[in-house]
Amino acid sequence: MNQLDPLENTKDQISQELPFDGVYFFPDPEKPGHQAQDWFQLKGDMYENQVKEGGGPNGDLYHVSFIGKDKLGFPAIEQSFEAIFSDVDTYLKGLAGSDVHGVILRKTDKSAKWMEDYKTGISKNVKIQKLYNIAKSIQQNELKKQGDTNDV
Repeated sequence: MNQLDPLENTKDQISQELPFDGVYFFPDPEKPGHQAQDWFQLKGDMYENQVKEGGGPNGDLYHVSFIGKDKLGFPAIEQSFEAIFSDVDTYLKGLAGSDVHGVILRKTDKSAKWMEDYKTGISKNVKIQKLYNIAKSIQQNELKKQGDTNDV
């Protein structure tokens, strides 16, 4: 099995004529009120020869996930659904200024696993950050008990 990274970014701008599998979207930090986009293709042996699923004459079927924040401010999957888009870019333009983050991925016979891995990755990264914060808090409390007031 080829060990390539399954994502090969194609930068922020892409011509709709070029093939793409998905796009990350998020508020553009350099242009308030605009939506930044990072288009990508799934790469690697496991994603070769994908077969589109769903959709119809008006467009392809896509997985969509919006990422929000949990009660502690950490990233969390807020909403996931499937939708048919004739033009993903037009949909994304409609999100401009809405302060939403997420991913859209064309639905294929192999896309569901990628979406599950994506959601799991977010959850694992949040758990790691929470554990780090707990460990840092314990360490700071111990240093305070010992009289060391320097920040860690």
